[in-house]
Amino acid sequence: MRGYGKPVLLRLSNATCIIPAYLDARRGGVRGATYELLERYLYSHWKALHGLPLDGVTRADVAASLAAIAKNSGPVAANRARSTLSKFYAWAIGEGLCDHNPVIGTNKRDENDPRERSLSDAEVARVWLTAPDSDYGSIVKLILLTGCRRTELGDLKWSEFDTEARTVTLPRDRTKNHQEHIVP
Repeated sequence: MRGYGKPVLLRLSNATCIIPAYLDARRGGVRGATYELLERYLYSHWKALHGLPLDGVTRADVAASLAAIAKNSGPVAANRARSTLSKFYAWAIGEGLCDHNPVIGTNKRDENDPRERSLSDAEVARVWLTAPDSDYGSIVKLILLTGCRRTELGDLKWSEFDTEARTVTLPRDRTKNHQEHIVP
């Protein structure tokens, strides 16, 4: 990357743009939805840092941007954006593009407590009875019966069915918590 000027996060000029290189490096190692989130965080949430030299971003710059992200998008988005930028800088350090991670020492935001609400019996019955008599309605009912996520059911493979045990085994790489899940 020598000869192109100082690396920056993203700039439409002769400077080396680092975000596309990072995203290319991550593309094969993350799921599609995760990749889209990485793009959103780096291109949108961290837009205030674009044009700054990679090694010129300070902890104060990151903290100010985090405050704006939390105000506009909430504490969860701010924490995810923070994590994304930190991993980005860890990668850049490993590539020899900079020497420090300005995210280190910034504060995480307090997030809302984990969601504990579930549908009441009356709500489940209402959803069940109002589900249309179509493939969509059948999918909604299957989600209610199994508690699986939409993509977990939508991506089922015949090899995941055990007709003798009358179960479906979702492999680790297809579950959110990366643990095998057996569904009766």
